[in-house]
Amino acid sequence: MLCVPEADLDPLLLAYNEDSKNLVVGSGHTPGFGARFGAERMRSYLETYRIKAESDAPSRYNDLYVSVGFLGADDQNRLGSAMRARNVEDAWYAKGACVRPAVTTVAGSTYFQIQCAPNDSYASIWDRTPDSAISMPEPNSFVIATCSYDTPQVGPYAGRQFRTCSRVVKLDGFLVDFHIQEENLALIPRIDGLVRGKIAEWKANCQKGL
Repeated sequence: MLCVPEADLDPLLLAYNEDSKNLVVGSGHTPGFGARFGAERMRSYLETYRIKAESDAPSRYNDLYVSVGFLGADDQNRLGSAMRARNVEDAWYAKGACVRPAVTTVAGSTYFQIQCAPNDSYASIWDRTPDSAISMPEPNSFVIATCSYDTPQVGPYAGRQFRTCSRVVKLDGFLVDFHIQEENLALIPRIDGLVRGKIAEWKANCQKGL
């Protein structure tokens, strides 16, 4: 059971949350909610969290958006970061759509960006490089996140590329889905820890009767 303070919830999603304060399996709903942590709040948690100037991107791109849902028994093994990844097997074996995968190191991390071509508008983030000489492991064991690159054609940000990455991870029995900008990929382990700490805090709130 989670007791989530309104300050941690995404205000844009409050009207759509079936339960927002007391989230418990078997409540008759589909427990899950959206949390949102503003850019400056994220900087207070993680001093190296990078923030784009509003002249470069809408302010909402700087916030951390988190979706938290309960996992059923059938979901424990099959869900994870690979659930959104494309062409994983092709990239691993350099075949099909990824005959010559482009592999680059993610700055400040031990991760690698995998694209089927250097100019793709999509990438997978792995914790290892492809190796066609060995059998591909289970994708959730090495796919860390997926990224999409969008370039608006109209509006105040026309021509600018936004590189948004999504991570799906199981933390303390919950399915967590969060979105960050590519510049913050190296912080994924620390963001995992931050969300895990928040889940512990939300559990403790219930014990305190909050």
